[in-house]
Amino acid sequence: AKIIDCLKMNPIIFDNVNFYKAKIVNSFLGYNFNNVSFKKAHIIKSGISGFWKNILTNIEFSGSYIYRSSIGGGKVINVKFKNSTIINSGFGSLTRNIYFDNSKISRSRFYVGVFFNSSMKNTIIKNSKFNGKFININFINSKIIKCSFNNIRSKRIKGKYVKYDKGFTGRKLKFINCILTGSTFIKAKLYNSNFTNANLTNVDFTKTTFKNITFKNADMTGTKIDRKYYNYIKKQGVRNYDKIKWQ
Repeated sequence: AKIIDCLKMNPIIFDNVNFYKAKIVNSFLGYNFNNVSFKKAHIIKSGISGFWKNILTNIEFSGSYIYRSSIGGGKVINVKFKNSTIINSGFGSLTRNIYFDNSKISRSRFYVGVFFNSSMKNTIIKNSKFNGKFININFINSKIIKCSFNNIRSKRIKGKYVKYDKGFTGRKLKFINCILTGSTFIKAKLYNSNFTNANLTNVDFTKTTFKNITFKNADMTGTKIDRKYYNYIKKQGVRNYDKIKWQ
C-alpha cells in the first residue's frame, strides 16, 4: 500500500489492519490503533498518533524505516520497533512493553511521561535525547553515543496540544556492557541502576543524583562526576579511576 500526501484524513479507528511493507509519506494517521502491523514499512515525514486518551496498542513496526516522523500520543502500549532504522524522529507517550531491540536510532527524541518495563538492548543509538521518567528499561549491550539524558529544563518544546517540560529520572535502568561514550546525564536522577562493565568514556554525570548505582568494572576514562561521590566510586572497582574528571 502507498499513502502519500494524506494530511487531512479524518480520525479513524484502525483495528486489525495490515500495513505490511507500506510506504507512508508526508501523511498523518490518527485516532485509535489496535492490532495494527506496520512491519517493514517506510514511514517518512509522517505522523502516527493516538490523540490524548486514545491508545496505540499491540502495534508492530519491526523491520521498519522511520525517517523524520512522529509516533505517539495518548498511551502507547505493547509496541515493537525491533530491527528498525529510525532517523530524526520523535516518540511521545511511550508507556510500557515497548521494544526497540537490535535497532539503529539516530538524531531522535524520546519525550515520555512514565516509560517502563521496556527494552532497547543490542541497539545503536546516536545523538538522541531522552526526557521523562524511565523505569526498568533494558539497554544491555547497546551502543549509546553522544546521547542526552539530562535534567535541564531551560528549553521547552511547544506543540499545538502539549507543552513538554520534563527532565530525566531513571530507575532500574540496565546499562550493563553498554558503550555510552560522550553521553550526558547532567542533573539527572538515577536510582537502583546498573552500569557494570559499561564504557563511560567522557560521559558527563555533573550534578547527577545517584542512589544504589552499580559501576563495577566500568571504564571511567574522562568521566565527569561530582567529587562528593569520590569514595562511593572508589569502592566499586572501576577501571581508570585515576582518569576521572572530578567536578
